Amino acid sequence: MGTPGAYARGIKYAYKSGFEYVWLLDQDDIPFKDALGNLLKISEKRNSIVFTSTLINPSTHIVYPMLSRRHVDFNNPYVAEVVYFAGMLLHKNLIKKIGYPLRELTMDAGDWEYCLRCKKEGYEICVIPKSRIYHIGGEPKIVKMFITRTHYKLKKDKIEKFSSKYAFTRLDSPERYYTRIKNIILVMKLPYATSFFRKFALKLFFKQFSKIVFYEDEKIEKVNVFLHGIIDGLSKSTN
Repeated sequence: MGTPGAYARGIKYAYKSGFEYVWLLDQDDIPFKDALGNLLKISEKRNSIVFTSTLINPSTHIVYPMLSRRHVDFNNPYVAEVVYFAGMLLHKNLIKKIGYPLRELTMDAGDWEYCLRCKKEGYEICVIPKSRIYHIGGEPKIVKMFITRTHYKLKKDKIEKFSSKYAFTRLDSPERYYTRIKNIILVMKLPYATSFFRKFALKLFFKQFSKIVFYEDEKIEKVNVFLHGIIDGLSKSTN
């Protein structure tokens, strides 16, 4: 079913069973002990906000940045444009209004589409730094960048900023590149995709293509599926 299809089935089961909240976790997530408690503490006071956890790579302790329109202090709650499914806390009233993830987005970008739908219906998305989840997301590879980049790392109980020419990336299969690019284009074409998200997605295309060219093995095959993903994304649509 892919990630959105599996989440759609789980969310539907929980909603139909009468649960008040649904907390989403990937199969490779390890929540900190108080992760859910820190979300519930805040979410029970606000009805028009979707709250989600902060994701941290367990190998590097690097924080996964979420797309935001504003300068972010990772030690305080902040509003994001889109986030990952992992860590999202959904109230039953939101599910009733928004519905379920789109099953046809079988892997990447299904969570971004769901966030855009939430924003379309007037919900803000807020990341809670005190709610933390180790999100494995594959084995990271250290690569040297052409420019110095800013990263954020969990040290003891505080998230600290540091700069480095080295970055951590995950190398992907050809199938994953194809699905990711195709799905991102499908989401960009949706009428409720914001111009801010579309600009972010275009930058992501160049980053993904650069990653294939400079860091990946099987470059020719992966460039080929990347281009096929663009063609299929432009020619198809979500139901």
